Amino acid sequence: MESSKLNVLIMGGSGGLGQELARLFLKNNHRVALHFFQNKDRAESVLRELGFSSGSEESFICQADIRNEKEVEKMFQDIRQKWARLDVLINNAGAIDDAPAANMTENQWNHIIQINLTGLFFCMKFSAQWMKTNQKGHIINLASRSGLTGRAGQANYASAKAAVIGLTKSAAKEWGADQIRVNVILPGFLPTSMGLKIKGKYRKKIILENALQKTSTIEEVSSFIYFLSNMESVSGQVFNLDSRIL
Repeated sequence: MESSKLNVLIMGGSGGLGQELARLFLKNNHRVALHFFQNKDRAESVLRELGFSSGSEESFICQADIRNEKEVEKMFQDIRQKWARLDVLINNAGAIDDAPAANMTENQWNHIIQINLTGLFFCMKFSAQWMKTNQKGHIINLASRSGLTGRAGQANYASAKAAVIGLTKSAAKEWGADQIRVNVILPGFLPTSMGLKIKGKYRKKIILENALQKTSTIEEVSSFIYFLSNMESVSGQVFNLDSRIL
């Protein structure tokens, strides 16, 4: 049925998790807009590899530097030319730039805060404005366990992700009357291009912190996000998807 087909915007769509999310939603007959910042070729190839072409109402790519509010606004204006509504926003864009807090530069701090927090907020803001017109929608943010527990060498990243968790809960309370659900996922370590930037010794430590002595998988995290996207009565929640005990 047409009413069951979701319009889904996946931020950070050219990465490993974004690609798997696109595959899952398209496979289940939903529409997907795949965001990219600089890697247009990769974003287009993701859709081609899945058997879809970019530019239709069913699947297309969209570009924005999420640190720039005007670019994000323009991206949403372009998407609204194709879709009458937005059902799901998945805030998957992110970055890391680790350094000891005492040696962290202003640029390292600002860069990570702008991408992981400010840019995510811009996407939430314009999504909510659109979703309110339909009195329905779901925003799923990607955060990190570091935002709850902290992690040495990640003061900028942990601070941004802690703020994302607080932002998610605040938005869920503020937008609940408009039937907009807002939830946050702590995916655990994933072998994506961003995750693999973490030094090997720290990746080993993360594995040892897991009760099951193994990390999350892109497939499991994507499946959970897909399942959550279809839930109508869950909002303001934090979901931890590995076996590190909080």
